Amino acid sequence: MFFLLVVLIIPTFLFAQDCEVKSYRLLDMMYPSTEINLLDDYSLDLSKMPDVSNEMKNYSTSEADYWAYLSPSDSSIMVFVLEDGMKFFGICSSKEDCDNKSKDFFIRDVIIDEFNRLQSVGVFAGTAREADSLIHHIVDKIENTPYAPTAYDAKSYNLRRQNEDVAEMIVPKSSFCSNLGGKYDGQLCGLIDTVRQCILVSDKVQPQQILTPRKIKMGKQYRIFDLNGNFIGTETWQGAFPKYSFPVVIRFIDR
Repeated sequence: MFFLLVVLIIPTFLFAQDCEVKSYRLLDMMYPSTEINLLDDYSLDLSKMPDVSNEMKNYSTSEADYWAYLSPSDSSIMVFVLEDGMKFFGICSSKEDCDNKSKDFFIRDVIIDEFNRLQSVGVFAGTAREADSLIHHIVDKIENTPYAPTAYDAKSYNLRRQNEDVAEMIVPKSSFCSNLGGKYDGQLCGLIDTVRQCILVSDKVQPQQILTPRKIKMGKQYRIFDLNGNFIGTETWQGAFPKYSFPVVIRFIDR
């Protein structure tokens, strides 16, 4: 059983688009992550990325040769597009939230949607049929990684970038930020840390400032969504809500 609570807070801090992106790690969290390294026959034309969406915010720094944006299909997923592939990170609000999200990190539809979106504007040069066939083949490989079926966390397609048509686990996971993107050496996770800090600010508000339908027991878990229904993260009630830069829907799990 669930009950819903819409929280509208007027922010007094920087919005995500005003973030100053850092290239180093701010937080010691391992985000749920998946990467696709395309085989040698394929590449992505980053010069056409601005055509993907006029409203898409590119969070990468001006000198970086990759694009970073929040997926229109699921705003809790950050997508990185490089010349040789794509990276997907689940944004979570705490180490506990990251651990929980990693167990159920199933992003097949997001990966397919984003790859087909790139094809639609020519970032991927193949036809729509070719793109759809290729990305379905890749996600099938990811879901059937030996010893770790279904979940997408810490999975890499063509891990060593040696034209291997196979998906593997990245172990240890602590190396994922440096492996994911190779030469960027942690820059991608550092960027996610920065965006996360701007979107999910640690400032607290007093519970009496927010209308609640009834008294909430301490320790009760709740899920957070934006007004489009996109999942943001999971938190535990400790007497106050985190402050957000946008209206959110809070769904308490009533057990």
